[in-house]
Amino acid sequence: MAKGIFPKHHWRELLAHLGTEKSKFVEIEITQYGVIVDHTMVSFITDTDSDYEFKVARADLLKTDTEELVTLHYETDQLSVICEVAGTLVRMPAVAL
Repeated sequence: MAKGIFPKHHWRELLAHLGTEKSKFVEIEITQYGVIVDHTMVSFITDTDSDYEFKVARADLLKTDTEELVTLHYETDQLSVICEVAGTLVRMPAVAL
């Protein structure tokens, strides 16, 4: 299990960056040092004992637009995007790399 945390507004900035790319999948790494999305460090706040690398559909991530605190929760080939303030949860399949 791994968690990556995005403070308020950072998630929306990440989605804006992801919207400029054309590939179908997004590569995400959650490490002890931070969250890396498409080879760019985007957050330094994580909770994990191991490093995880996986990919998810870009279109699924772009549907999670919010300006609140967001937690990425990866466990057993599933990524959950949790908006902490609104209490919303979006789950999507993830493929380990």
